[in-house]
Amino acid sequence: RAAIDYVTSRDEVDTSRIAFSGTSYGAVTAICAAAADDRISAVIAQGGWGNSAKWFRFLHPPGAAWDKFQAMLKRGRDNLGSSSPEMVHRFDIVPIPEHLRANIAGPSAFDFQVDTAVATYAFNPEDYVGQVAPRPLMLIHAAHDGVVPASGSVDLFENSGEGAELYIMTDADHFMFGEDNPRVINLVKDWLDRFFPVHPEVSP
Repeated sequence: RAAIDYVTSRDEVDTSRIAFSGTSYGAVTAICAAAADDRISAVIAQGGWGNSAKWFRFLHPPGAAWDKFQAMLKRGRDNLGSSSPEMVHRFDIVPIPEHLRANIAGPSAFDFQVDTAVATYAFNPEDYVGQVAPRPLMLIHAAHDGVVPASGSVDLFENSGEGAELYIMTDADHFMFGEDNPRVINLVKDWLDRFFPVHPEVSP
C-alpha cells in the first residue's frame, strides 16, 4: 500500500490503472492488498492458495514431516513475542523441490523468525479474495505444481466473485513466470489486452 501511495504521487502515473501481480506468497499478498485497497484495478495471482492449513499438509506429509512441522509451530506459539525468537530456514517452512530452487534469487532471505510460520498457518487468503470483485482477477496455476497444489487456486476461485478467471496450465511449474513459456506469456498478454489494455500513445 505504501508502494501505491508512492506511484500515485507521480504525475506520469494514471492512478486508475494500477495492477498487482504476484507469484506464490506474492500472489496471495496481491489478492489481500486489492481486498484492502480499491486503488488496485486488477490482479494477476499465480500459484497462490486459499487455506494455509490445507496447503501446509501438502508440504509436510503425515508422519515424521508433519510432526516436525507441528513441533516447530508449537515452539513458535509458546514463545510468541519473545525478544529473541527462534530462526528457522525457509525450506523448513515451505520446502522447495531441489530442481526449482534456482528460481529463488541469491539475495533472498533464507532464515525467518518462526513467528512467520505461525502467522502463515493462521492466514487464509480465501477469506479475502471475494473482496477483489468486481475487479478483474486472473488466477493462474500449474496443474502439477511442486510447491502449491493447483487446488490452492481452485479454492481461491470458488471463494472469489465477479471478475475472476481461473487457468490451469499443464506444461509449467510453480515459477512459471520465470520459465519463458510462450503459452503462459500469450495467455497473460491476452488477458491484459482484454481487461487492462495499454492506452495507445496520443500524438502531440
